[in-house]
Amino acid sequence: MTCAKLPDRCHSQHQQAERPGRKLRLPAVFIHPATAHEQGIAEGDAVTVSSSHGAMCARARLDAALDPQTLWAHYGWWQAVGGESPEMAASYSALAGPECDPVSGSALLRGIRCRVEKSLLP
Repeated sequence: MTCAKLPDRCHSQHQQAERPGRKLRLPAVFIHPATAHEQGIAEGDAVTVSSSHGAMCARARLDAALDPQTLWAHYGWWQAVGGESPEMAASYSALAGPECDPVSGSALLRGIRCRVEKSLLP
């Protein structure tokens, strides 16, 4: 798992805001089509990405430019989704765990070992 900040976002501001008539918003996780096919995941499906430290909910977006062993998630999502517990957040930081870079001290947000599977969320 890796992540990146999109140019049309201002950190995490207003991404999770509820609006009438809008279905559950989840961040996108980009997946290679072959990897998605192996897991029975289609474009737009809700997925759960999990590591040994936690799990996150997201929407699958297929991207053939990715390495089949890489997932790419949106930056800036942080809160629990769909009435789930705080452990089931819409955030890649839930996957990172307590480890940090020994030089900078910042959280490891690249190269997080994880797995992806289709979710029961709408």
